[in-house]
Amino acid sequence: MRRFAFVALLALSAPLHAAIRGAVFSSDGTPVDKARVAAYRRETMIDWRERVVAGREREAIGSATTNAEGMFSIDTKVQGVVDVIVSRDGYAPKMQQVLVDDSELAIDLDAAATRSGRVTAGGKPVANAIVIAETSEGVAWSTRTDEKGSFTVPDPKRWTSALHVVHSDYAPLLVDATTNASLDIRLVPGASVRGRVLGSDRAPVAKAKLFAGNWPAGTTRDDGTFVIAHLDEDIKSIEAYTPSEFGSAKRAAEMEIKLETSHSISGVVRDAKERPLQGASVKAWPTQQPSLSDMRAAISDDKGNYRIESCGAKSYRVFADAPDLSFEEGSASLRNSRTARADFTAQASAFLTGTVIDDRKHPIAGAHVMMTIAQMPLIYALLQGEEGMPSARSGPDGRFRIAMTKQYQEFGDTTQLRLQATHPRYAIGVADLKDSAKPVAITLHDGIEVRGNVKDKDGNPVAGAAVILLQDPFGAVAVPLEMVLAGGHSEAFIESDGAGTFTVHLNETLHDLGVWKEGFAGFRLGGITPVKGQKPIEIVLQPGVEIRGRVAAKKSGIELEGLVAVESAEGMAQGTTAVASDGTFAVRSLRPGTYKLQYTSTLSRLSAEKVVKAPATDVVLELNAVGEIRGRVVDKATNGALPGFNISATNEAASSFNNGEFEGTETFMLAVRAGSVSVTATAPGYVSDTQEVTVGEEKPATVTFALTHGRTITGRVVNEHGLPIAKADISVSEQSIEGAQTADDGEFEIAGVPREPVKLDVQAQGFIAKSVDVEGDADRRVDVVLSAGRKVAGRVVTATGEPVEGAQVFGNATSGDGMQFAKSSADGTFTLEGLPDGRLSFRATRSDLGEAELEDVDPAATSVVIAFPPSTGTGTIHGAVKGFTEHGWTFGSVVAGAGSQEFIRRDGTYKLENVRAGDVELRAFAMTQRDQVTTAPVKATVVANQDIEVNLAFGTDIVLRGTVTEGGQPSAFRAVGFSGEQGMRRTKTNESGAYEITGLEPGLYRVDVETSQRQTYNTQYQLSGSATFDIAISFAQIHGRVVDETGAPQPGTQVEVSEHSIATDANGAFTISINEADAYVVTATKKGFATAVQKVSDARTPVVFTLVRSGGLNVRLTDARDGKTLDGYVVATNDAGLVAARANEQQKDGSFNVPLAAGAYRVSVSANGYASQSIRATVPSNGELRLALTPGGNLIVHTDKPSNDLVKLVMPSGEEYVRCQCNGIAEIRLTGTTTTIDHVAPGRYTMQVLDAQGRIKTGYPVAIGEGQTTTAEVHVPE
Repeated sequence: MRRFAFVALLALSAPLHAAIRGAVFSSDGTPVDKARVAAYRRETMIDWRERVVAGREREAIGSATTNAEGMFSIDTKVQGVVDVIVSRDGYAPKMQQVLVDDSELAIDLDAAATRSGRVTAGGKPVANAIVIAETSEGVAWSTRTDEKGSFTVPDPKRWTSALHVVHSDYAPLLVDATTNASLDIRLVPGASVRGRVLGSDRAPVAKAKLFAGNWPAGTTRDDGTFVIAHLDEDIKSIEAYTPSEFGSAKRAAEMEIKLETSHSISGVVRDAKERPLQGASVKAWPTQQPSLSDMRAAISDDKGNYRIESCGAKSYRVFADAPDLSFEEGSASLRNSRTARADFTAQASAFLTGTVIDDRKHPIAGAHVMMTIAQMPLIYALLQGEEGMPSARSGPDGRFRIAMTKQYQEFGDTTQLRLQATHPRYAIGVADLKDSAKPVAITLHDGIEVRGNVKDKDGNPVAGAAVILLQDPFGAVAVPLEMVLAGGHSEAFIESDGAGTFTVHLNETLHDLGVWKEGFAGFRLGGITPVKGQKPIEIVLQPGVEIRGRVAAKKSGIELEGLVAVESAEGMAQGTTAVASDGTFAVRSLRPGTYKLQYTSTLSRLSAEKVVKAPATDVVLELNAVGEIRGRVVDKATNGALPGFNISATNEAASSFNNGEFEGTETFMLAVRAGSVSVTATAPGYVSDTQEVTVGEEKPATVTFALTHGRTITGRVVNEHGLPIAKADISVSEQSIEGAQTADDGEFEIAGVPREPVKLDVQAQGFIAKSVDVEGDADRRVDVVLSAGRKVAGRVVTATGEPVEGAQVFGNATSGDGMQFAKSSADGTFTLEGLPDGRLSFRATRSDLGEAELEDVDPAATSVVIAFPPSTGTGTIHGAVKGFTEHGWTFGSVVAGAGSQEFIRRDGTYKLENVRAGDVELRAFAMTQRDQVTTAPVKATVVANQDIEVNLAFGTDIVLRGTVTEGGQPSAFRAVGFSGEQGMRRTKTNESGAYEITGLEPGLYRVDVETSQRQTYNTQYQLSGSATFDIAISFAQIHGRVVDETGAPQPGTQVEVSEHSIATDANGAFTISINEADAYVVTATKKGFATAVQKVSDARTPVVFTLVRSGGLNVRLTDARDGKTLDGYVVATNDAGLVAARANEQQKDGSFNVPLAAGAYRVSVSANGYASQSIRATVPSNGELRLALTPGGNLIVHTDKPSNDLVKLVMPSGEEYVRCQCNGIAEIRLTGTTTTIDHVAPGRYTMQVLDAQGRIKTGYPVAIGEGQTTTAEVHVPE
């Protein structure tokens, strides 16, 4: 909400009368006179739709008309939150929620020309049709058609995306205002359905309210029957409501709707002073499997009371909302009660306040004030959507007020923010946010007047062209500001007038300019530095061209609505356009050229793409191989239909996903990409089930789910004193079940839990996480007591012992578990709660001081004092980045170490200030929409209070070219990336599939290529100089079957190849698409069986796994110093060197079970903060295998030149030292010229440096001591 303060805060007692005061401005900051401002009591969506259909006007509780200064005042007796709607000819209406207090409003109106529309049916005009426009805030406008079916509306494209059209003789219609250029609206009668409504006692229900698609559809007769004469074809179900019951049924010609008892949630909403708050919106969503149709809402009354009706016997998350206020989330459980309560009290709001003034200290009214990131360029525009930041308008006295949500307060703790203010008659101004609690003064200077003339190619003036500017832009070329406008990410700062002219006022520095108007190709101009008396900028807008086409599918019945994303040959996103239900689309206002069109359907996530040259017509985007899944879902116990269920289908290989909700039926059909598909059925209160099927283009896959009614686990989470813990998170381990969060009373509920024994994982901030075993079969109640754990107090200080305020402090077990965090106070002290017992590690960070650590200590024996290293002062680094300007990069930055970063200026220079003195490593990074690149690292020594010069360069001497093909055909517009220690470079292929990369240094690179299936194909390339490297994308299909020792198929077995995994289908079969290689390691894992692994050299040969049941190997990790059991990782390799099994989940007693078959293995173990160990073990084993770990020592390797070679540490026995991390074997690779290898087990090793083929290049003896750091100086041969 945009507000500014003119008067003192409200007194504690609420007044009997209240006034809503403020001013209305146009988007350019000009006061708007004769605008009607009306205030209304708030209403829910259902309330306003019932009112509109019934023909009742909304009654204003007060209204006013703005004066010449745009000011207004409305007297009203209503307190709390109201809807305010502002309307004026020539402008789009504006609706916003307002918290009535003594703050004053500043309301923007966007200019919008009046457009005419017409509603017809069967070629004849439809009179008295209701045309309604909604915004994100609610219904802002409505009208009725005249006898000719005509109506007028402020241009909807300027303020809303859709219009609703309602008439009693026709089906309600939703019109996409962005694609219906003529507003020629055609209604259809729709279809007729009839039926009856039965109560929970199965008696007919009279006068039940009926709804279709959230629109009122009539009421039942005295005998419970009904007829809905005009139903839209997209409506899938009908809902029925009475004051005490509700229900729904799937649409059919003859329907029967059975009602169930209605439950309700009620409570009180209070403001931050604990006064009742009227007009707050309260919404309730089911905690499990929520959908939009399940949402229930209410508005609080004058006593703050609300009541949400028609809820089911479920648990709900409840949210309260009011402008400028924030509320904690609430919860309510209705499973065992017809009523539940959730009260809300607002948290005190924080505001940024200030004044906008000119050079003469006069207040400036109508200035747009916006929060921005300090490092970013200043923009003359009003950003929209996700790009937008908190903003406000200044009032007649120049004052403004911006509400600071908790999100932005936390954002400001880590990011330097500032305020910018813009006004068309002034140059942009800024103010730093050093103390957000103090009022800010922003001065706007008169600036230099710059004029512009906008014409078309024939020299005619173009009115209404949108203009935005950027001050001090980054990048070597003009920023594509016109695309910001075309994509709807920003409103214009100013528009050209009827003569095609515009005037702006700029500061005397560098600017970029963007101009755009629909129907024209955009215009951009970079490098404008204004000079007094300069000539007007002449801007010629070229006609835009179009791409028109349709999305086509071989199969009928596929819903084609979706989006087409458009990308230029340079990799520049050109925005998106909607695809209509018949598959048609049109992309307008393009420059002639080559574009990639990429379609994604809204519902089924089906995709298609094509490269075309604009202008183009009759473009056909053919959907890639599409198949169908058909099936049924029933209750396993009764074999009857469920009230409703959800089906999701995922083809991971093709990145395709589809899901659907089904009610009142047991059958379903979904479209999905052909191939191996994972299908999951879920239903409230039932245990979900997943099956793997193979979908063909011509042959639909069929599947039947018989779901088991799950059980419910309820309980309460309390602390050691028996007090409830709110907002504790509870999840069911190793189950795809939505978890729960405890309510204020500590209660929780999870439904649909399998009948077998399960484990609950419980965690809450400030407490030690806990896992609880829950017995199987029946519903269970589980009360959980969480320990506050260890409370550790400490201090953060500088190297000289001075306290450090505002440092972020983190503490956790040395193994990495149980992290908690806090912030140090003014005296440097902090307190962490909920830490585990045993040895702990601590870390403190502050941007200007860097990072300090205190590792592996026992707080019971040692004071916790985290000291930052001695300050060596700060210095400055400046220099130039060669190749930045020459290549035309649109963005670039230089990074020094871990904390200093600055943009590269347009001339290729940079300057880093306040860089900590000492040795640092610098890199430059640059990008366009198409390409990305980094330089090789450069080392420098920063001297305190001195400015050093360090020049960097994007190399140009090595050129790598090639062509990317897929299936033997050129692959156009595909992302190609080369990354290695020497740097990174990304680009895209052209329309012929060719790519070219310059500037890479010799070395080994990982190569990633985007495929047409939206997968990533990867390989490696050893670069030694300029070369041609063609990339032929090819995949292998690894297929096979998994059975047990009896030959029975094992569905649900996880089969993994190179990080790609899939579950076997009902026949135990699997197929995985994988990068083609010389050999593949395939692993099969299923609970209760030993993991099986095979190395496959021929992908055409089916892989058959025979799983054997095994108790595996139990392994316990302990701290060698205190014997405490540790969490960590266990990896077992067989004699062939293959990973035979892994484990990273502790059992109830803290040990790990490694699913191994009988045999001999090398077992490698580790934990965070500890050195790895390896030992030989045999399965089966007598008892558990115990390994005691220590932190080990560190090895720092300095090389005489940058290297990314692999390193092996070889023990005296000749075996390689294994670093076991993250549930796998971690390689050791050199990084640049300095590599730190931490937590190495004490001992003597030979450190071998290997080339890309695994041959030994050199070797050095090293000795590692416990708790010691060893340094090795290494010469790396070519």
